Formats: sequence, structure tokens, C-alpha cells
Amino acid sequence: KSSLCRSMNRARELFLNNFNGGENERFATLTYEEKEENFDKTVAHLKDFWKNLKKEFPDLQHISVIEKQEERNSWHIHMLIKDTKHKKLCISAEEIKRIWNKGIIHITKITNRNVKNLVNDTTKVEDENSAIIKLSNYLSKTKSKEQIPANKKTYYKSRGIKLPNVDKMKYSEAKKVLDDNNCYLVYERTMLVRNVNTDSILNKIKTEIYEKE
Repeated sequence: KSSLCRSMNRARELFLNNFNGGENERFATLTYEEKEENFDKTVAHLKDFWKNLKKEFPDLQHISVIEKQEERNSWHIHMLIKDTKHKKLCISAEEIKRIWNKGIIHITKITNRNVKNLVNDTTKVEDENSAIIKLSNYLSKTKSKEQIPANKKTYYKSRGIKLPNVDKMKYSEAKKVLDDNNCYLVYERTMLVRNVNTDSILNKIKTEIYEKE
């Protein structure tokens, strides 16, 4: 579980570092008409789908996660897609379905209105354009990934997807850097680490996300 949590934290950092909910981005879900219980086959289908999609739309990048639908016991794929060349991404659901060719697909713009039906987010979000933050939290949740076989990748990404630069410093120093760069808070979350036997709090981990004005 600790390895899964670390992997999903990295995936979440990738989501937030490469996507912002722009007009050139979409959120897609690929499902199976016939139940698919084999994880390795699903990975192969994802890779084939992406290869065929890139043939027709060569300027795309993606980050994807695979989850198990508990009610059907079938895998499905969530995918963030971005056009790196054009200001708008013009791919229809019909085109995605034709290339996927294995079942129902959903593709939508990344907006608060569209995302709110997916997530149950009670954290403090101050920015109106917070859809990508909520969607990143939803995609990086660990519970729906627990059935992924051991030693298998938990997320997949195309070339060009970049990890964020990381600087380690005291919180007071970080706040000064943010203030000096006219950044404002758009998201915050506090996670409590408890003793499994006594339920006492061992640590608090706070996450804050800022954007430049």
C-alpha cells in the first residue's frame, strides 16, 4: 500500500504539472463492452489505442491510469489528453470510439461542471478553475488501484510529460518565495497519520497548491 501511495502521489504531481484544464485538454474514459479481467491485456490495449490515436493526431500527450470496476469486475482506463500544438483539442467522441473499438467511451472538457459529477471533494478550493485539481485527486485515489497486480505500473504516460522541479526548504522560506512571486492559494488538504492500535495522531501532512496571478 505504501508503494501504491507513492506511485499515485507521483501521478498526481504529473497531472498537475502538465495539465491545467485548458481548451487543448480532455478527460477520457475507455471501457469494455465485454468484461475484461486481464490487467496485462488492458495495458496492451491502452498502448495499441495510443499508437493508433497518435497516427491520426501526432501532437498529443497523455497520462493514463487503469482501474477495476467493482460492479463488473472489469478494468477500464482513465486518460488525460493534451494537444501540444493547437490551442483547442478537436477530437470527437466518435473518433475516440472508432479507434478504441472495444466498448463505451466518454470524453469531456475539464471543467468544474463536468468534474463535479465524478468526484466527492470536500476540501477547500478557492479558485473557480479548480477542475484539474479535483480531477487529479480523483485519478490518484489508491482504493480503486489496489487490485493492480504486484510489480505492475500504476500509471502510464507519453513522451514529453514532465515531472515538476522539486526544491526542499522550510515552510517559512517557501511562503516567502510564493509571496515574492505573487502566488495565491487554490487548494489545501491535511492528512492525519494515526497509530493503528491507539488511533493517536503520529503526524500531519499538509498539501497546499498555489498559482501565479
